[in-house]
Amino acid sequence: MKTRNFIKYLALCSLIVLLSTIKVYPQLEVQNKEIRTNTMKNQIITPDGTQLYYKDWGKGQTIVFLHSWGVNSDIWQYQMNYLANSGFRCIAYDRRGHGRSTQPWNGYDYDVLASDLNTLLTTLKLDAITLVSHSMAGGEVIRYLSKFGTDRVKRVVLTSPNLPFMLRTDDNPNGVDKNVIDQFHSYLQTDIHGTLRAGVNSFFGEHPNVSKEMIEWGISLFHDTSLRALIECNRSNMETDFRKEMKNINIPTLLIHGDKDVSAPLAFTSLRCEELMLNAKLKIYNDAPHGIILTHKDEMAKDIQSFINDTEK
Repeated sequence: MKTRNFIKYLALCSLIVLLSTIKVYPQLEVQNKEIRTNTMKNQIITPDGTQLYYKDWGKGQTIVFLHSWGVNSDIWQYQMNYLANSGFRCIAYDRRGHGRSTQPWNGYDYDVLASDLNTLLTTLKLDAITLVSHSMAGGEVIRYLSKFGTDRVKRVVLTSPNLPFMLRTDDNPNGVDKNVIDQFHSYLQTDIHGTLRAGVNSFFGEHPNVSKEMIEWGISLFHDTSLRALIECNRSNMETDFRKEMKNINIPTLLIHGDKDVSAPLAFTSLRCEELMLNAKLKIYNDAPHGIILTHKDEMAKDIQSFINDTEK
């Protein structure tokens, strides 16, 4: 008797579960559709079909962040979180070939990269924005302003820029020799991960002020970047001359640079940029390396905020 009652109980439980799934599955399907739709909303399609992933946090005056070579937009999340909580709209996207964006074979020169930025700004209908870059992304900002003008941009912040020109030439004798650049690309072709790990100290400094865990996280951001993008973006970064273009930019510009930057030495980069640009001011972080985007993230976020507020007056 007890056995028959137990079997009836199991059958009843099974029926309840079956009936509940009839209601739950449509709900799950709706949720899945919402997830797919939201994912598509976070993608911009460029004219050549490349899909660019972006994130859009907060409301208020718009700041668009462009990330460093090889990583993705997550590297800006500390500054974005602070500024979004301070009343700004913060948008960042993964460069083509990087992170969650697709990985085309071509399009890693600054003309195309600047066009990608333009596609983002026009698609999202952004105006009166602040552009904030780190490292190689400074070239994207300069080329965008040269090609598309300043109608949408009120000000720029260039942090640790590899500007105005990194390659050694007859009229740029203190630059990096072409053979050194080619050798670095050969190292990447042989062993991406070993090459990147060898550059940790040049990014974070000889005595990092961040945790080992943050360093490992920073390295992990390279994992979703294609080898093609790494090599070709570095080539563009090191071999593109922005000196003439920078002379024509007159919107308010804040340069932020560490005086211990060995990847883009201060005297060769931001000090020259300040001289070339018509409306630029330089803030130097003492004892700071190239990777101030992480090592001085809080100070940088507050400096960006102050610069925007000061230039709104």
